[in-house]
Amino acid sequence: AGLIRRHRKAIGSTWRLLNPGQQALPVLVHLRKGETFDELGAGFGLSTATAWRYVQETVMLLSARSPKLGQALRKAGKDGLHYL
Repeated sequence: AGLIRRHRKAIGSTWRLLNPGQQALPVLVHLRKGETFDELGAGFGLSTATAWRYVQETVMLLSARSPKLGQALRKAGKDGLHYL
């Protein structure tokens, strides 16, 4: 939620249907259970397009924070991990 909050402040977003904590929930449901955007919209009171946008935006923010493949492989080698 903090990541979403900082992103909204950086882009100057003034209003959204869900607050950052509430936006994180449908994203987690989509990633964990594979719910469709239609199902997310129905469950969280969003349109299908808004559910899609929230998931895309949050996944983009999370992926920007994750280590790149080369970095992850080097760290795994240093840590003695033979299988990933």
